[in-house]
This record gives sequence, structure tokens and C-alpha cells, in this order.
Amino acid sequence: MSNNIGDSGRERRKYFRLDKNCVVECEKYTIPRQAAEKTAGRAKNLSSGGILFESQQKYELGEVVRLEVKADGWDKFSAEFYKHDKTSGPKPLFVLGTVVRSELLSGGAYEIGVAFSAIDEGHRWALTKYLKAGGAK
Repeated sequence: MSNNIGDSGRERRKYFRLDKNCVVECEKYTIPRQAAEKTAGRAKNLSSGGILFESQQKYELGEVVRLEVKADGWDKFSAEFYKHDKTSGPKPLFVLGTVVRSELLSGGAYEIGVAFSAIDEGHRWALTKYLKAGGAK
């Protein structure tokens, strides 16, 4: 099992990660965009650079996917001038990413690692603040 600590004892990861059990909807992304089957899974950990989640669907390495991450409260850290009414409910995070890990687990599900490749920088900033606050609602 590899760890993410280098020989110097420093963390090699670029982004802070939080073990976060939130719902993730994933679909293959194509151009032109076609209706694709969405699969839902549970996040194992989340960072502002990517996500690791469990899915019943297998995704191939290098495949581009569209994710809808339902991490309640992340959008409260947004610096947007106009924030939608609090009664409108939580806003999911939409992002495109590249599959960098696809591993079959013993129960038949897959562990999917996705590196974010297209995310609004304001949303990345809000997600980073949310994660550093411990995923507080």
C-alpha cells in the first residue's frame, strides 16, 4: 500500500483532502453531449483537485466524466456577489474530471479516482475553504 508522504516526510498531495461521505452522480462525458446513464455513488474522500468514490459502474482510466457532487454547504463559502435564496436548497458542485484510478473492490463495486480537469476557479476556492472548515454545514 503506497502512502502520500515523500522521503522528506512532507505530504506529496497538492490539495488538502477530507474524508467526506457525500453523494456523487457520475456520467461519461462526450462531445457532442449525448444522454448518458448517470450512476450514483458515495465519496470516500474529496479535495479541491479530485475525488475518490465508490460506484457500481466501471469507468476506464483516462475517461472524461461529468460529476455532480452533493456536498451540503460547500456553496456557502462562495464569494459570489449574488447568492441564491437559502430556501432554494443546497447547490451541487458540477465538475468535469479524468478517471485516474479504477479498482475493483471485493464486493463487486469499483473505487473510482477522478482528477478535476474543468472546475470553475471560484468554486474550487469555495470547495477549498469548505474542506478546511471540516466540511461544516
